[in-house]
Amino acid sequence: MKLTKTGWEDIDALFSEVERVHNELEVIREECKDILYPSGKKKPDNPDVEKLLVRSA
Repeated sequence: MKLTKTGWEDIDALFSEVERVHNELEVIREECKDILYPSGKKKPDNPDVEKLLVRSA
């Protein structure tokens, strides 16, 4: 019986890569949050203000 490659291995590898990159992004977000909002500085309630702060950083 000959096995053919169905592509599922490639899809699993892509999902694995996505999960790894997502985890790295979460670490970077936490580091940026610590820089932008050090202890004692309140994070803005308006999400648009947060976007502006990120762009200006």
